[in-house]
Amino acid sequence: PNKKKLIIYTPRIYKNNFDKLFGNDIYYFFPFQQKMNLIIYLFARLISIFKRKKFIIIYFQILCFFVKPKVILTTFDNYDFFYQLKDYLKNNIKILAIQNNWYGGKYSIKHFDKDKKYYKCDKIFIFGKCYESFYKSRITITDKIEIIGSFRANLFDRAFDNNIDQRSLNYVSQFRPLSSYNKEDTYPTELQKKIVKFLDNYCIKNNLILNIFFKYNDNKLMTKKKILFKNGRKFL
Repeated sequence: PNKKKLIIYTPRIYKNNFDKLFGNDIYYFFPFQQKMNLIIYLFARLISIFKRKKFIIIYFQILCFFVKPKVILTTFDNYDFFYQLKDYLKNNIKILAIQNNWYGGKYSIKHFDKDKKYYKCDKIFIFGKCYESFYKSRITITDKIEIIGSFRANLFDRAFDNNIDQRSLNYVSQFRPLSSYNKEDTYPTELQKKIVKFLDNYCIKNNLILNIFFKYNDNKLMTKKKILFKNGRKFL
């Protein structure tokens, strides 16, 4: 790999957004495609076997030896290994994370059940102040937390029609099948019912049209199975 100032560990769909922000001085690591540099992969696999250390951390160590980045950034803020890189990498490389997950249930936070002294990050960019205590209680942050809202929403490049229908109220559903949650965690399901019921009554009283947008549609990060879309319609 060539030398780059920045390594970004993220899904491929965010590449255009980061290109607009940082230009071409980026080395991308797209884990979902499982495309790794063959030479680095072989070395990392052998070293991880002999030293009995986590493969992905060894891979990042060797990758940084070649790329020599100043910063490593990820949108996988729930991958616990990423917050261990600070102790394994040399040359004072900055470790940054962008919040890309909603933490509301036991299943969501299982990655952070270890002592936070093992987790370190220079800076984390989060949705809002309400998440600040969540990260501070689980990760040692050497610099600070920045509130930026949703990274995906801020850089959404699709054009919108300015002629907004003032008679409608739009709600984006967070419905997921029950198997996505811990069996003891019924909070998301019950909350959905309360929200939709409240909005329905509100729209009736104020002569508004309620539009519900489903999470499972043609989103590239979500499954396209029609059964999930049907389940969402049935639930709501």
